Amino acid sequence: NAGLDFSFLNYRMRGSFDFYNKDGKNIFNYRALDPTTGFTSMFANVASIRNRGVELSLAYDWFVPGKSNGFSWTTEMTFSYNQNEVTKVNNPAASASALIATPYREGYPVNALWSYKFAGISDGTEGYEGQTLWYDENGDVRRSVSGRSIDVLEFSGQTDPKTIIGLNNSLRWNGLSLNVLMTYCGGHMMR
Repeated sequence: NAGLDFSFLNYRMRGSFDFYNKDGKNIFNYRALDPTTGFTSMFANVASIRNRGVELSLAYDWFVPGKSNGFSWTTEMTFSYNQNEVTKVNNPAASASALIATPYREGYPVNALWSYKFAGISDGTEGYEGQTLWYDENGDVRRSVSGRSIDVLEFSGQTDPKTIIGLNNSLRWNGLSLNVLMTYCGGHMMR
């Protein structure tokens, strides 16, 4: 990890920049179990991960409260970018349902989204107009998701945002305050 703090104009403008690269081992999360055991899941050490990213923070005091004027206005901006990756899986998923339940797969993000491969909507040539079609593990088109292999799934993105940006304006005057916060999250998928 490395960081830099800075300030200018008698601390009126200030900020920080940080870079991090963190490896985590024995990540504790749910692990799918065979339902014949009487349980569907349990907490276990399931994977190792790597988080790598940058964080930037900037602040500027537009108005500093003086002795005769109690008004102040500060703008703060934060930016972060994080990329995570599963580096090791203790018990890799062997079926599609297990990979969806515990989405850890080496080389992919921690909270990866896995989807069945969509083949379109039936045009009715087989007598089933308007039905959803899926690809099986052999690449054949089927009317139902019948494959149990993880090959019937495709990576669809991740649920954790890669980029988060925040902008806050703080106005104060004689004991009153108004804060306006705007945020942006991007680089992720939502279901």
